[in-house]
Amino acid sequence: MKTFKKLLQIFQKGFKTFRGRMLFIFLLFSIGPLIFIVYMVMHNLDDLLDMTKKRTEVALLNNNVYLYQEHVKKQAQIINEQLDSIAAQLNPTRILAEDVFNHSIIVDGYNLQLTKEKEGYYWEKVNGDVSNIGVSANTAITPTIRSRLAESKILENTFKTIVEQDPNIAAIYFIGAESYWRIYPKLNVKQEVDQGYLKPDIDFTKQPFFYSATQSHNQKAAWTNTYLDLTHRKEVLSLSLPIHTTNGEFIGVIGADITLSQVLDYLLGFEFKEKGAYAVLIDSNQQFISYQPKAKNDLPFLDRHIRGQMSKQHKFSTTINKKEKLILTSEVENTGWQLAYIIPKKDVSRPINTILEEQLKAYRQSFVVQFISLVLVLTIVLIVISVISWRKFTKPLSEVIKGIRSINKNNLKIKIGKQSLTEFQVLSEAFNQMADRINELVENYQDLNSKLEGKVQERTAQLKRINLSLKEANDKLSKMEEARKTMFANIAHDLKTPITLVLGYMEAIQHGVIQKEDFDEYLNRIQKHLHSINHLVKEVYELNNVEMGQSTFKFEEINVEVFFQHLKDSYKNQENIDIMIESSLPSLHIDKRYMERAIFNLIDNALKYSEPNASVMIRVSKEEKHLHIVISDSGWGISPEDLPYIFDRFYRVDKARNSDKPGNGLGLAIVREIIHAHRGEIKTDSQLGKGTKFTIMIPFRPV
Repeated sequence: MKTFKKLLQIFQKGFKTFRGRMLFIFLLFSIGPLIFIVYMVMHNLDDLLDMTKKRTEVALLNNNVYLYQEHVKKQAQIINEQLDSIAAQLNPTRILAEDVFNHSIIVDGYNLQLTKEKEGYYWEKVNGDVSNIGVSANTAITPTIRSRLAESKILENTFKTIVEQDPNIAAIYFIGAESYWRIYPKLNVKQEVDQGYLKPDIDFTKQPFFYSATQSHNQKAAWTNTYLDLTHRKEVLSLSLPIHTTNGEFIGVIGADITLSQVLDYLLGFEFKEKGAYAVLIDSNQQFISYQPKAKNDLPFLDRHIRGQMSKQHKFSTTINKKEKLILTSEVENTGWQLAYIIPKKDVSRPINTILEEQLKAYRQSFVVQFISLVLVLTIVLIVISVISWRKFTKPLSEVIKGIRSINKNNLKIKIGKQSLTEFQVLSEAFNQMADRINELVENYQDLNSKLEGKVQERTAQLKRINLSLKEANDKLSKMEEARKTMFANIAHDLKTPITLVLGYMEAIQHGVIQKEDFDEYLNRIQKHLHSINHLVKEVYELNNVEMGQSTFKFEEINVEVFFQHLKDSYKNQENIDIMIESSLPSLHIDKRYMERAIFNLIDNALKYSEPNASVMIRVSKEEKHLHIVISDSGWGISPEDLPYIFDRFYRVDKARNSDKPGNGLGLAIVREIIHAHRGEIKTDSQLGKGTKFTIMIPFRPV
């Protein structure tokens, strides 16, 4: 509103001048002829629109029929393209199957396991999103059949990909010439037989999907008519391709089932804008496959003569249920089906008349609105042009004032553009030079100040980095010193007792306290304690080499069952040690000597800290991509406060260190380093009084 008032004041002021009066005369002579022309056009508009209506009505009617013809063709074409797409996906699968069977390719690690049911048929019980196999009760399983069933496992991934990519495909399968098969998704054969869907002694070679493929020439895909599926999937349509060896021997077929309801939901899921129109689908035998709900009342009148005429003519009119109706058809080439649109003739023309009347009314209203809008827009444009012209002469002065205000606000980079008037151009150049000089002085001052601040910040950052480095170095030295003290304290503790005893025995021998007949006994004791010292030194040396990466590991592929059977034989005389090894374990890439050392350490540890003859269980199994070795006992257990430290050097719980059990606290530390060298992990679970369980997880080598 304020803007409008301002424009009105400007116009009133300008009208008192010669320029303003010329603007008023120009507007008057511009709009007058326009009003006269519009009056003449509106006078003749009705006659023109009536004539146009009649011509358009005929053209639209023909066009409507043409569009429906194109639509029904397009719908049929879409179905053909879908079926061709399925065939295109199935053909590479057939080529892969022939290559697999010709070269006897079998998936690594796949073991064929068939279950025989009381009815005489075989099938494979499997879990997960996989395929499975089956054999008819009338088929004797030969080595060739068993081999081809195993070889067909390699087709599973291709089957799965095709089903996931195309929602119209319910299942994909390979069927051998002797009635054996592999299918994806997996089929619960026993349930299908028990529920009466699948016959246990079925002969697949007599089924339409198998027979049609054997009649196919040049390896082309064969389509069936709709039929009742052998399983719970009800009514389906099948596509199949034959498979041959390089010698031309017929092996079987690759096939796919397309659930008919999925295709029809897409095919007949649209609605006609005509109230009485509907679509029907008939097969090559002129039987109804499906139809839209609106067709129910007319079905008794769509006799075999009319259905036969649909397959011969793509456009014709006939009387159905006492009403004249237009029938448009198109053939689904791959299947021989006929898709038909049945539309009442009066419903085709009625919308056209309604639309034309509405359009004519809209044209009249639109013309009036456009005329008023044109006058308003033209008036506004002329007023805006006048205002712009007036503002052009005051713009230079406004820019100079704006520049002065910008300098007052410390915006020294302001520039005034070139002016059309010479006097204002000189003023603008002088103003710009002044602003540049002031800006240069300010920037020099800011640059000097910035450099000083940068130097101060740089020195401060250097001091912080130096202080941080000194603190980190000091913390590291403190930790190293603490670790060194702990290690030497533990070594001194474990060496003190045997050295003291050895020195005592030697002094007793030197001073004659021990009789000569007892020398052998005490020399044996001295030897035992020296062996203990030597064992401690060796373990410290070995642990240090493993941690520093100086030990040479000799990795090799070993048979897991043979390796653990050897360990089992080492304890065959100890009945309280129970070792169980899972069958069919993959090979393992390890250093046998070091791995034996780690497992022996854990077993000896379990025996050492358990009551005599207490049971120790070792379980070896495959868990996903790792070999799990579980060593559990029912011994004393480890307290929760000691559990986090049991793999540290020289760490022994108080009860153990002060007991008469031999040990120096290095065994578990060595075990951990050996497991880590094999890229594995070791976990511990323990409860006081109930026992301890160590779990070793070694990854299998990637294939």
